Amino acid sequence: MGLGFRFFDTAYFGGFCQPSRDLNKVCTMHANCCVGLENKVHDIEIMLDDWQKYVKSRVNRTTTTTTYEYNGSWTVPQLCRGSFNRPRATKKKIGQARKT
Repeated sequence: MGLGFRFFDTAYFGGFCQPSRDLNKVCTMHANCCVGLENKVHDIEIMLDDWQKYVKSRVNRTTTTTTYEYNGSWTVPQLCRGSFNRPRATKKKIGQARKT
C-alpha cells in the first residue's frame, strides 16, 4: 500500500488534555480526550472564544514585531474535565431522537 507515518511536533497541535502553549504555532486543537458530544461542543466553543481573543489582540497590536504571545491562556475545559470518570448517559432510542 505504500503507507508511512511520521511524527509531528506537538507545538503545532493541542487539545483539552494537553493544550498548546504557543498560540503563534498551534494550528489544530482536538477534543479526543473528552467523552460526550455535548461536552466537546461546549468546551470547543469556549476554546474558539479564546482563539478569537488571541487573533483580535494580534490585529490590534501596533508594533513592528512579527510574533506576539497572547498574555492570556486557554480556558480550562469545563465539561470535558473529568468526563472519563463520570457515568455515561444512556443512549436515546433512534425514534426518540427524530421526534420534532
